[in-house]
Amino acid sequence: MTPLKPGRWSFDVRSTDTDFQDRLHLFALFSYMQEAAYHHVRCMADIFGDFEQLGLCWLLIRVSVRLHDWPRWGDTLTVETAHRGARRLTFIRDFTFYDQHGRSFGQATSEWLVADRKTHRPQRPQPGWPCRPIEGNGLACPRLKPQDTASSIPLLLKYADFSDLDRNNHVNNTRYVAWGVDTVQALRSRISGGAMPPLAVAEFDIHYINEVGTGARIDLFGSQDPDNLACYDITAQLHPEHTPVFRARLRLSGQNSEQL
Repeated sequence: MTPLKPGRWSFDVRSTDTDFQDRLHLFALFSYMQEAAYHHVRCMADIFGDFEQLGLCWLLIRVSVRLHDWPRWGDTLTVETAHRGARRLTFIRDFTFYDQHGRSFGQATSEWLVADRKTHRPQRPQPGWPCRPIEGNGLACPRLKPQDTASSIPLLLKYADFSDLDRNNHVNNTRYVAWGVDTVQALRSRISGGAMPPLAVAEFDIHYINEVGTGARIDLFGSQDPDNLACYDITAQLHPEHTPVFRARLRLSGQNSEQL
């Protein structure tokens, strides 16, 4: 594979990747994206260099996903990913998702920083790295507005436990996605009087703001957009400092039986 060209990797959808309707969990899709990005960067090692030897790591800061279908248990899907260049310190990586028949069922884009592995401080691009200008009209990550949670009671409490941590010794990005979806479902269940409504995600945007280490308590807040009942905003904060951890926005597909 020639550097800078897209790479493709396939994944079997396991039962542990799906919900009570056998539909792919959003956090599982993020896991596939993470694996595809890792393998693609390895294919570009002659350009970026060996991050292990350089003492560097990639830090994910934003992701936007758009979906119009959802794989199910037993399906095989393919993730295509490509490096789109950089904007100052931010590197852009795109994804396209294909089902087992080769049909696209969605796309995503993401923004990353290169950081020192020990301090996690952002690093400037090195000479020779592919930092060509951003081209085309691809999907962009919107900036999410902060929610006012000063007088709110958290919908959910989560704790950063050992199994949530990754090789960078902080909570992995996929866990934040799972926590965000849990928050939306908790709110929808409260609105519906205790039922567990089906969940079909059409859009999901997340902004990772601060890292979280083991033992931290996370307060999760959620609200439904009064102008668009298919949309939900999620905010995660460290307890008791109220330090923001992530913001997210989720829009349900019209295939949901009820826009709760």
